Amino acid sequence: MSVIEIYPHYIAKSQDRLQFPKRRLSGVLMNRILIADDALFMRMMLKDLLTRNGFDVVGEAENGEEAIELYRALRPDLVLIDILM
Repeated sequence: MSVIEIYPHYIAKSQDRLQFPKRRLSGVLMNRILIADDALFMRMMLKDLLTRNGFDVVGEAENGEEAIELYRALRPDLVLIDILM
């Protein structure tokens, strides 16, 4: 089974890359993202995946306090946070 069969709402640009459509919430593009995870490996993997698909990762935090500070300073559209950190 291919990725396109599993996720038909994504558009394949090539065999190794998917183009994720920009998300909108109340007419605002959802492409500025803050990643909060205590595992450096996960932050790197998420950032790589997102930036390769056109999203702007505006910040990375390794704990909750840093995530709150960065959220207040950067005002991202979306925060991806590890709930077990």
